Amino acid sequence: MAASGGWTADDTYTLKVVRYRTPFVVTYRLQFSGDQLGVESEMNVGAADRRVAQWVGRARRATPAPQQ
Repeated sequence: MAASGGWTADDTYTLKVVRYRTPFVVTYRLQFSGDQLGVESEMNVGAADRRVAQWVGRARRATPAPQQ
């Protein structure tokens, strides 16, 4: 595998992951907004309606470890 990425906007990091000796490339776009992270992945090949997937997550406060 090989990967390369960079900031493509103030709030967006784009990462491409290529599988060695194959035609497969996945592009990930990570968009940061406050405590929210949006992730979109896009495959370069496959069925057109299955090439793009999207997820949204939010930061959560860490719970303190129990005292021993």
